[in-house]
Amino acid sequence: AFAAAVAADQAAVAGDAQALRNCGAEARRALAEAAQVALAAGAVPLLTADSAATLPNGTLVRFRGLCQDLFNPEYYMGAYRNGTTAQEPSPAWHSLALMEGPVAGIMPTVADEAEHHIWERRPFVAVPVPGEGVWAALQDAGAAQAALCAQQTQAGGAAAAAGSAKRGRDDGGDDTVASMEEVDDIEVQPDAAEAAKRSRDAATAVFYKYRVAGAGASGSATPVSISGRAGGSAAAGVGATTLSRVIIKAYGGENELRLNEVVEVVGVLVRTPEVQAVAAAAAAEDAFVAGEDAVHNPPHSRVPRLHAVVMHRVGDGTAGIAAACPAAAEVNAAAELRLRVAAALTAALGGDTAATEFALAALLARVHSRDPTIGHYAVNLDVKGAPAGIPAALRMVAEALVPRVAPVPLTVETLNAAPAVPRKDYAADCMVGGALQLAEGTLLLVDETRLASGKLSAVGVANLEALKAIVEEQALEYDFEYYKMPVGTDVQVLVISDGRSLIPNATVCPVRTQHGGALPEQAAAQAMAVLAAAPGGLDAARSYMAGAVARARSMSIGEAAAARIEADFVTARQEQPKLSMETMHGWLSAAKLLAASHGEVQLSVERWAAFRALDQRAQSASGRRN
Repeated sequence: AFAAAVAADQAAVAGDAQALRNCGAEARRALAEAAQVALAAGAVPLLTADSAATLPNGTLVRFRGLCQDLFNPEYYMGAYRNGTTAQEPSPAWHSLALMEGPVAGIMPTVADEAEHHIWERRPFVAVPVPGEGVWAALQDAGAAQAALCAQQTQAGGAAAAAGSAKRGRDDGGDDTVASMEEVDDIEVQPDAAEAAKRSRDAATAVFYKYRVAGAGASGSATPVSISGRAGGSAAAGVGATTLSRVIIKAYGGENELRLNEVVEVVGVLVRTPEVQAVAAAAAAEDAFVAGEDAVHNPPHSRVPRLHAVVMHRVGDGTAGIAAACPAAAEVNAAAELRLRVAAALTAALGGDTAATEFALAALLARVHSRDPTIGHYAVNLDVKGAPAGIPAALRMVAEALVPRVAPVPLTVETLNAAPAVPRKDYAADCMVGGALQLAEGTLLLVDETRLASGKLSAVGVANLEALKAIVEEQALEYDFEYYKMPVGTDVQVLVISDGRSLIPNATVCPVRTQHGGALPEQAAAQAMAVLAAAPGGLDAARSYMAGAVARARSMSIGEAAAARIEADFVTARQEQPKLSMETMHGWLSAAKLLAASHGEVQLSVERWAAFRALDQRAQSASGRRN
């Protein structure tokens, strides 16, 4: 595609930098159109451990994952052409975009005297989305693919517009095509240790690894499962059905990615053994390079490389779930679907309808704004005296209704087992993932019912403090050894404890089960069967939940309700002078969530009063029991 674009552009043949960038954009537009056709035809395979081992080099694939770590920018031969020879009096321009090195039989290796332009791409490490249900990934995939197709169409229009303004654009002009990827004629200094090994040697220089002078790099190591145990070694890559990680290389505006974002990527699977051999040879001669390469450039057979053609940010996944059954997400369907969902939660909670209201609010909560953080609402269900099985029953229902659930069995042993926050490994120059590095919209289901007495180590204390920070501030402090860097989170928190919880500042609701009923797990299973058999089945219930999340985000407050809320806040502060603003924000968030669950788009006086009465009863009961 790049060669075809160059052939159609006489200015590019002369080596004009801007024209070459426009040709690169035109090539990506052509690839985006091809990807759109393939997606629509269902012809783009999903990248898994099994398919990564069998798909040929250069296959267009899909991958969905969480951005676990960002590498420093990578500089590559965006465009190059070798000198004139008898065989090739008018050498053609070539590009190493969407590949690791020249492809034998298609393009020549880079000669010493090659004229070249250096461009930029941004590699990052993606891992399977922690806790994401198979149903959620499948339901959201349709919406993600539609967004990818739309994005490709928009990218094509932008590329065409840029192509019409090829030359004559001054350096200060707006360049919507080049973005961060096409950094032309940048001053690049090859790493000193690698320069001698890979410096334009025509026999071996199929791989170039450039760095800006003085810049470092960052990578990723072993992903950690939510239980605190290793979820697979960095070398295990394709050793199981689920890939442990993939290195994705983003181009253009897709550089602007944030940690913990979930992305759906359509890109080119690249497998280049000869490139790997050159890198391995260099690493064998330099211990420093070897240590870094183990993380940043592991074997392609174990950690696949995916060069992004187009990339879509998934968010919390609810948009795609709502689209799967749009009628169920509408306001007029809320009343009936709320009854069904509440029945399943009530069954899991032993028949306690009050606890159901708090649990439902926790499942729907999302962060709306920061500084201060508003919108989150953590709930602590105190099951002291209730029959065993409530944690498992709640997990069963939650995993069927919300897209991502991360169960955390909280014991002294699991707290002490391994750091749960991402941390910098300076020896390997990479970030090591932690169990609490979760995607937006993940339910953190903490089970304290098996907690026994014991001594917390320094790791255990740090893990407990990290959980507290998520509950209080929706923030996770990444450990850089010499300092901590807070990163905002947006996870829902539901704590199940047997008495007072180790995690304070969550709204406490005692669970009062009905005597003589079925055990929670049995009752929840029966309720889920009824829910699945109802009109629309589980798809309707899931779309209802997604619609409620959307309504809560845009919930307004009526004038009468605003006046009542203000008066109640004043009264509460008079009665409890130490009452925090965070607690009052929590009241407002919970009232909005419950209003949204009823299909309402504006918080009314009646809904506010109903929540305050519910909360006061729960807190009164909690005070007596604790």
